[in-house]
Amino acid sequence: MDFSTIKKMISESLDKCAEGMFFELLNQTKKTIIKNKSVLDLNGNSFGLSHNKISTGNTAWCLPYYDKLTKKLGFVIWNMEENANDIEVRLIYNDKEIIDFGIVQKNHWLLRDIDDYQNAKNLIVLLNHKIRNIFEFEKYKEEFKLASFREENKRL
Repeated sequence: MDFSTIKKMISESLDKCAEGMFFELLNQTKKTIIKNKSVLDLNGNSFGLSHNKISTGNTAWCLPYYDKLTKKLGFVIWNMEENANDIEVRLIYNDKEIIDFGIVQKNHWLLRDIDDYQNAKNLIVLLNHKIRNIFEFEKYKEEFKLASFREENKRL
């Protein structure tokens, strides 16, 4: 799908939100199965966690990324929710190194290089002493570089 097709789809959509347009796109074949949210909730799925009372601790950005400028594995923390509290973030890198970001106050962010990306094997993200994410770079090294990266904005 090219840019002009996407622009046309947005302009013709009655919904104008990404979720509504995605629903329209999925339903073009009329072979979509819709499951009630209450059924999904019973099976442990969580929806609508951002910008509500139960979001604290779930939506702060605590993510690694590939830095195309330096060829390093970087990490970003952004504690931006309105109802956010201070958070504590630690990483376990390659099963041997602990990186402690300490306390990140609400409405603050940090950006830090971790290591050369070629050395990255795995990363465990601890948010407020609980495992938030586990990243297995050895399994998906090239795919990760395409999905989460920083690059120079050449349009400025």
